[in-house]
Amino acid sequence: MKTTYQREHWRKWYLKDLLHVGYWPKYKSWQKEWVNADIKKIVGELADSGFTGIEWGGPENWFPVTAGILECHPAVAERDGDFYGEIVEECHRRGMKVLLGFSSKGTSEGKAKFVRKNWEVFKKQGIQLNGEDTVGHELCVHNRLMVDGIKEAVSAMCRKYPIDGVLIDFPVYRVSFDQETREINCDFCREAWGKFSGSPLVPEEDWNSAEWKQYVSWRQDCISDYLGELNSAVKSVDEKIFTTVNLLVRTVDSALHDNPNPDHCKGKVDNIIYESCLMSYGLMDVSMCLKLGRAITGTAAGCCLKNFELIFDGGWAGAKPSLDETKVLTYLGMIHGSWISFHSTMDENGEPHPLRTEVYRQTAKDISPELKDFQDLESAANAAILYSRTTRDFYASANPSAFLASFQGAEQVLNHLNIHSDYLLDSQITPDYLQKYKCLILPNTACMSDDQAAAIRQFVKDGGMLIASGETGLYDENEKFRNEFALSDVLGVKFNGVLDIARKIIGPERGKWKKQPFKLLDTHFIDDKEDIEIMQVPWHAVTGDKQSRILAKWCEVREGTNHASVNMGREIIGLHDDPCIVENDFGKGKSFYFSGDVFYNYSYRCLRFFQSLFKKIVVGHGGVDVYTDAPKSVETTVMKQEDKCRTIVHMVNLCNTNRWNNGMLYPRRNPDDIMRPSKRTDFPSEEMAEIAMTYRRKPSSDSTGPIDEILPVYGIKVYIKNSLLGNKKVILKGGKEIKPVTMEGDFAVFEIPELKLHNMLAIE
Repeated sequence: MKTTYQREHWRKWYLKDLLHVGYWPKYKSWQKEWVNADIKKIVGELADSGFTGIEWGGPENWFPVTAGILECHPAVAERDGDFYGEIVEECHRRGMKVLLGFSSKGTSEGKAKFVRKNWEVFKKQGIQLNGEDTVGHELCVHNRLMVDGIKEAVSAMCRKYPIDGVLIDFPVYRVSFDQETREINCDFCREAWGKFSGSPLVPEEDWNSAEWKQYVSWRQDCISDYLGELNSAVKSVDEKIFTTVNLLVRTVDSALHDNPNPDHCKGKVDNIIYESCLMSYGLMDVSMCLKLGRAITGTAAGCCLKNFELIFDGGWAGAKPSLDETKVLTYLGMIHGSWISFHSTMDENGEPHPLRTEVYRQTAKDISPELKDFQDLESAANAAILYSRTTRDFYASANPSAFLASFQGAEQVLNHLNIHSDYLLDSQITPDYLQKYKCLILPNTACMSDDQAAAIRQFVKDGGMLIASGETGLYDENEKFRNEFALSDVLGVKFNGVLDIARKIIGPERGKWKKQPFKLLDTHFIDDKEDIEIMQVPWHAVTGDKQSRILAKWCEVREGTNHASVNMGREIIGLHDDPCIVENDFGKGKSFYFSGDVFYNYSYRCLRFFQSLFKKIVVGHGGVDVYTDAPKSVETTVMKQEDKCRTIVHMVNLCNTNRWNNGMLYPRRNPDDIMRPSKRTDFPSEEMAEIAMTYRRKPSSDSTGPIDEILPVYGIKVYIKNSLLGNKKVILKGGKEIKPVTMEGDFAVFEIPELKLHNMLAIE
């Protein structure tokens, strides 16, 4: 007799059951073999290997033909018994959680039949019927027939099966309109926009226009509101059911203005899961997305792992990642507290792929005994970087890289210094939220409200450290020019019009950045006698207040000089009066201001000069409690387990046998090419193919993935501030207590003898 399954509330298990497998078989009418898979064998082998969860994409193809009646795949209809019911029952019998995947826009045959049945309604979207499928405007979040149908389908799925969670796949919404007349093609969108704005027309793309900015914000909120409706449909069945959404907001390589407003997504879904494709999005972007996901929902994001080759071989061509590659990606997600899903594990017939499954099962067997050190992790970062959506959308506008390259550069310099950081959203810049941090970084955060400025001012006054660059705070939250920095008193500088040297070298186009030498004046910040470097010249000039200290000035160069040198071929003949780097004491705290956008500069050129400079600033002035002295191929996080009173320093080694990335943590792509505006070419078909040609290595007998073997790193030093250490013990992975090898200032120094794939120190 079947027993009634009692769901646990998702908060009790989702940060404990960390190892999942995702089965997303193909759903073509001619492909039926997957429904004949041996469910007990599949689930049994996974459970025996240490997996604790499974995601199955079967019900994504369901779509309501009429209210309450679901259209299932023909292969399922021909099979005896309840295929999905058997999956759910067997997983629960073996102690595994079950998430069923669901498409947020309806898919394939079921949707096409639904559209045809209700064509009089759907033709108002401006779509066309084309053979078996529909083309054009796929999803309209204002078409209530479609939205209510999708809600009914997902809630019916939750009512029928005692599942533990729902994975909502990739909500995408775009407004289709005539470029000349600006008239929206979809009747539903036209009506919704007209009710919101009072106009049936989409305004001209003018980023100085309040109407256009209002339109961008409205479009983003439409997606998050739709997502909230799907979430509510699930929670109406049982609030214990876990909801996660795939690819909600990416950091660098997304069609940005079609993403939801990250500040409006909290409460619309429990969690976000990101697809991590090694060598496509890049390793550093994995960490960036996971940290952004945590900022958006307040919960650790999930990480869906795909082998790089699956992208280009259609996912079914016998690709086999190496064991080291799979483990390093698993650790990379788990050190952020994330749950991991091994994706694309089936072959073309719906059976577990023999090569990939062998690697995934071995990974789970090796890592599952270590799960106690990755469960219920919360960030213990002392530093935070602001991901400003208003700056991204309103200041950077049609060229998102004007902000995102700066944001990426800030992450990259801390990453290379092995300093763990959190991300903050605009709505989180409040006095209470900032109290948990010691250091706040504003990478060219041009747009800032008065309330945000007041919160940051109080943060520094109370003892915090602020690092800002470029035009930070020179505009309000609607990109209205202030004529003065919102944080002028905190930064110790005043706006002084257009920079003199900028008139000579920037040219008429704002944003056509040129580099200029600058000279460090404070010997405390000079490393190895290097005191001159180059940085993008800002268009604006600043003057320092009387109490502030000028650490660097722009150089005067002789016109017409052009010879090979570190200073861009310019002969230095003196110094300008214009400050380049300014230090200022404010209350109990301190600020450092770079008039040039140093983080934008670092995203292009990862110079040791800037690494040394930021280490002296962040570490030397008390911005962190823990950091490591390790190669930049080592990823470090500082996490805490509140219930166990433990702080854990996790380290993952990314140093491998292949030439890819030239030792960097992500493919060296020009940020302007990565972060193109919404009119860019299609990313998967063009940019990823280009990356494949550049970085993909030839298959070996051991693996078709980009990593064969991770190379060990020796002699890593971990610096722990004495105030954090106190009388606690430091335990190395495996349970051995270690003692500091030396003391340096306020830090106790511990040594990691060897880092193969993963190692850790627990302070307890």
